[in-house]
Amino acid sequence: MMATASKLKISDAGAMAELKKRASSLGIGFLGVAPKSVDGKIVNIVPKEVAEKHRMTAFAEDGKTVKVAMVDPGNSDALNVLRFIASRENIEIETYLVSEETFADLLNFYIGPTEMVREAVKSFKAGELEEGNLKEADDTRKREDILKDAPVTKLVQVIISHAIEGNASDIHIEPMESNYRVRFRVDGILHLSLILPKEIGPVVISRIKILASLKIEEKRKPQDGRFRFQYEGKNIDLRVSTLPVLTGEKVELRILDKEEGLTSTENLGLLGSAAENILLALKETYGMILLTGPTGSGKSTTLYALLKILNNEERNIITLEDPIEYNLEGLNQSQIKPEIGYTFASGLRTVLRQDPNVIMVGEIRDGETAELAVHAALTGHLMFST
Repeated sequence: MMATASKLKISDAGAMAELKKRASSLGIGFLGVAPKSVDGKIVNIVPKEVAEKHRMTAFAEDGKTVKVAMVDPGNSDALNVLRFIASRENIEIETYLVSEETFADLLNFYIGPTEMVREAVKSFKAGELEEGNLKEADDTRKREDILKDAPVTKLVQVIISHAIEGNASDIHIEPMESNYRVRFRVDGILHLSLILPKEIGPVVISRIKILASLKIEEKRKPQDGRFRFQYEGKNIDLRVSTLPVLTGEKVELRILDKEEGLTSTENLGLLGSAAENILLALKETYGMILLTGPTGSGKSTTLYALLKILNNEERNIITLEDPIEYNLEGLNQSQIKPEIGYTFASGLRTVLRQDPNVIMVGEIRDGETAELAVHAALTGHLMFST
């Protein structure tokens, strides 16, 4: 039976020789000692949760080739994850065998948001910027000026940047009894990212409300807005929603990467028969394609990617959305407004009079919309929805 790195102690010379021999037999490299430093951009190519689950992590790059250390290079699940990452990031991956000890050292290069926020929080001088200070400001403009130049700006940038690096779809900032909890949604699952001191949480939320052009003094009712965030030369749109709760004010940010550019089934993680089936379905001129899954699992991303594939001068593609998350050139995108009676059902009736080839309904929320969607799919239209 072939020994795995987890059963060997790298401190033993014989074990090191055995690991080198195994790496050679597998035709891969061997990493005996962790490097002194690893660039944060490189290490985050493999998210920390994935690294811990599959015992692998990126540690170096050479051009477009990223070197990944693995405790078990024969793990088929881990290899499938690496193939997906390579396709998504448009990189080549070169694997190296490591011991558990070296892998543990490599994990230390993950700089979590807690560490980054700790540094940012240090810049808050005692009592310099707390919620009470904002209340004492005599007008809204003065409060906005205080927040604009305060260390809170750096703190908000750190939180958003780390969420983007971790491929999060949503950021939740929630007031608790004694602190504020920040969670990121990654692949449909919420993960605790960091804890903010009670006195800093409201200031962070006020800064986000200013960025989204919301009223910072209004905390009694929900507000919605959006703003654009610059990250490594890319424009990232963030949709903001606030909600008054028992312990204060909660804010949720949906991350919308307009430059994601997912136009292939490989980039969506669809491989083999799954990719073949979806491509065959896209060739149909009528019928319905439904995408299901939990919040943040990639339904909207997949819908937009499929519409990008179909988008050409020969097709009239109309979408009904609430809200419009991405603006795609060539598509006729319509914003649903239930408050004035413009619902998915009423919108779908109108769309059917617009000579569409392809229709996308952001969400089927009721029986009437479902009935109309099925009717459209059976009468010569290719229908997409969730």
